[in-house]
Amino acid sequence: MSQHLNKLEFRMKQLTLKLIGAGILCASCSLWQFPAVLAQPVNSSPPSSPAIPAQTAQGLETLAYAQAVQAIVFSYPLFISERERVQREKISSIGAGANPLVAPLNQFGHMRRLVTAAVKNLPVSPNNDTVYSGAVLDLSEQPIVLQTPDILDRFFTVQIANAYIDNLPYKISSRTNGGRASTLAIVGPNWQGKLPEGMQTLRANTNIVMVAPRIRVDDDSDLPTVLAYQSRMSLTALSDWAKGPGATTPKPPALRKRPAYADEFAYYRRMVDLLTENPPLAQDAAAVESMKQLGIQAGKPFDPLTLHPQARAGMLRALKDLPAITDGIRYSRGVETPNHWRTNPEGGRYGLNYVSRAEMALVGLMSNDAEEATYLQTFVDNKGEQMNSANNYVLHLQAQDIPKLIKNGFWSLTMYDAYRFQYAENPINRFKIGNRDKLKFNADGSLDIYIQEKSPGQALESNWLPAPAGAKDFKTTLRIYGPAEGQSEMAVLSTFPGIQKVKP
Repeated sequence: MSQHLNKLEFRMKQLTLKLIGAGILCASCSLWQFPAVLAQPVNSSPPSSPAIPAQTAQGLETLAYAQAVQAIVFSYPLFISERERVQREKISSIGAGANPLVAPLNQFGHMRRLVTAAVKNLPVSPNNDTVYSGAVLDLSEQPIVLQTPDILDRFFTVQIANAYIDNLPYKISSRTNGGRASTLAIVGPNWQGKLPEGMQTLRANTNIVMVAPRIRVDDDSDLPTVLAYQSRMSLTALSDWAKGPGATTPKPPALRKRPAYADEFAYYRRMVDLLTENPPLAQDAAAVESMKQLGIQAGKPFDPLTLHPQARAGMLRALKDLPAITDGIRYSRGVETPNHWRTNPEGGRYGLNYVSRAEMALVGLMSNDAEEATYLQTFVDNKGEQMNSANNYVLHLQAQDIPKLIKNGFWSLTMYDAYRFQYAENPINRFKIGNRDKLKFNADGSLDIYIQEKSPGQALESNWLPAPAGAKDFKTTLRIYGPAEGQSEMAVLSTFPGIQKVKP
């Protein structure tokens, strides 16, 4: 059972069963729908603990703990998107920060070179296949118009996600419109007005959205072409559209004033602020009701004194466990396949899978829809053992295992350290390997990729993915950009071979 559930979900399911058995939780309720027993109106000072049996007190604390963990998981992406927003709010010009992707709000930041091990401060797991562009938009005042050029000779996609990192419908990509030039008005949830005739519209469900164009790049010699494409992408405030696309830099929105919380419940107070600015969707009604039981409610200040002392204790215990929770999320991202790869079959459309959504916010910031790009990642070999560069490994693909692609699609296998998800230095500066490399295939059409610290020898070096030096844990990620129809389905992904440890 634990093999097929991520650790956090497994623990919560165990807790649910125990609570049902103890008569504390009804068997017909979901974990989000606890009885309304935690809210207790009190005076302005903390009340003394009521005289209740020890088992009841433990039950109240445990229920609040479980609900608080769920609230943390639900809202975690908001803290990540807030981090990205604040970084951009604090700067006034492109390039003012250490990260070239961090531009002022409503402006693009562009990577102008391929990411290497020398770049260590990216908020995402980098890839060496595309040159990133990125923007955080604040749509609270007016729409922002995105314009992109024709990009027909290579894979191209524009991902747009809301503040919860749920993807909005794709309008611009090699898959959806062939990469043709587009003009797209990105509109906030409450804006009412008229757009210029013929302009495409994308209605966002939060006022904060993140925009992530990805353009395939082959190597450094290919960069000038990609940089030219980047220079022809623009973001323009609707009020300035008549002056021409990109002719005027959007004015930054008003600075958001944030209370400086300093008490032990500060995290929950900030959670309420973020939920107020980014109201949950109708589909999240059960989660909203559960958080309400703890006094976490959009538009209403959080007051822990309205809660039973045992409920407060449970909420504080959840905060104490936050590092362990996020570490579990980091390690157990996605659904595990029989060969010990992990994948998110829903891609960037999470629905009610809040754990999967939090996993992506922590590890990758944003994930493409599975039809746009499919990802498999693993920390372990085909026997479930943590991969370490003290050992040698091989990924053997039969001809039928090699990913199938749409026009301009590609695939690659990328090496990361196991904890920061960044590149590790290696003697040939190779961080990924894939179908655009000069790979050597076996006579039967199969392919072997050698994953190890030392070179497998000149004859096999074309198929070598270097592992970190010095006996370090690592993880690998397989990216399939532009998967062929059906390639992203679990029935296909579940048969992808595992990585095998081999003798040196």
